[in-house]
Amino acid sequence: MIAVVSNTGKLLMPTSAYRARKLLKKGCAVIYRYRPYFTIQLLDREDGEVQEIEYKSDTGSRHVGISVCTETK
Repeated sequence: MIAVVSNTGKLLMPTSAYRARKLLKKGCAVIYRYRPYFTIQLLDREDGEVQEIEYKSDTGSRHVGISVCTETK
C-alpha cells in the first residue's frame, strides 16, 4: 500500500503500487516522501473522502503479513 497526500497536505486513502506508478508516469502525482513510508502527492486533488482504516500485522516466525482493513473490506 502506498500512502497518498493531497496537494494541500491532507492525508487521503492509500492506494496500490500499480495505481501509484500509473499516476507518477502520467504526471498527476509526484513523490512526496521516501521514508518512513513511500508517499505520493496528488497534484490535481485538494480534498477527498476518507474512510476509517485499521492496520493489522501478523508477525510469524518466518514471514510478516500486513493488511489494511475498512469496515466493509
